[in-house]
Amino acid sequence: MSLRPSAVNPGRTYKWYTGKPVVEFGHGLHFTTFQFSWGKRPAAQYDIQQLIHTARHESPLDVATFDTFYIDIENTGKVISDYVALLFLSGDGGPIPRPIKSLISFARAHGIEPNSSSTVELKVTLGSVARADERGDLWLFSGSYRIVLDVGEDVLTQDFVLTGSSACILQWPQNSSV
Repeated sequence: MSLRPSAVNPGRTYKWYTGKPVVEFGHGLHFTTFQFSWGKRPAAQYDIQQLIHTARHESPLDVATFDTFYIDIENTGKVISDYVALLFLSGDGGPIPRPIKSLISFARAHGIEPNSSSTVELKVTLGSVARADERGDLWLFSGSYRIVLDVGEDVLTQDFVLTGSSACILQWPQNSSV
């Protein structure tokens, strides 16, 4: 069963399904309302070779830090509530087909009182931003990307560009007898 879409397959999972989902992955129900803002504005550009150079002492590279995003969450409703922040990535880097979106980080803010705020820290690894090729190797592909907080209408977004040469950050052992 192929997860990626083809002429006879609409794709599987939230990453690849090209049809209209009954309930979107990450959809949740709150009994209050929230407003979101960046705790620190994310960068607009990242250099692939600089990311790899900075992470060269971490092994394996796929668990090295890409960036950490801080989201301020304000409870604008009347009920105390937790909030689960889901951070998704989409982009035009790498070969087609490309995933529609990928979950790259998540965190929970506990017990946010009405008219109060909380900040969540969303750590993103190089492996979360990378895509697997047909052999299973993970690549950072140059291109334009967008990070999106949550699903629905009141989402927080940030566009960024990965510059430099695309690079393999993890190679899977290959079966030499095939």
